Amino acid sequence: MTRNRFAQSITVKRAAATLAAGAALVSGTALAFAGSASAAPAGHQTQVCAKGDYAAYAVFPERGGLSTAVVDAGKCMPFDLGNRDVIETVEVWGFLPAKTPNDAPTTFPVATGKVHDSKGGTIAATGTVEHPDAQFPLL
Repeated sequence: MTRNRFAQSITVKRAAATLAAGAALVSGTALAFAGSASAAPAGHQTQVCAKGDYAAYAVFPERGGLSTAVVDAGKCMPFDLGNRDVIETVEVWGFLPAKTPNDAPTTFPVATGKVHDSKGGTIAATGTVEHPDAQFPLL
């Protein structure tokens, strides 16, 4: 994906989020957020944390390559994977934004593990860009 398309994608997502938030406020509906970035996920929610010096995201190959959003370094983001009660493979990938407008973002494999979607837990990218690693929830 070129830098221009990446920037357009982010702009479209931000615009959609702004419109959704505005519509909810106009209709008097309160927006509910998943909670604190450091809080443990509730129920069968799984959270992805980027505890290293790089942003990260997770990919689920058995779901056709479904991936989470990129989580910024030092942050966590909850995701509801559903409750299929299966143990599945998860790939953790590192993400580095483009250094200049002419560059593309860089992704790199961090680790592969397993997650039990109905139990939830935390998938954490750890370490450094030079020595990435990941932790997975207990099955």
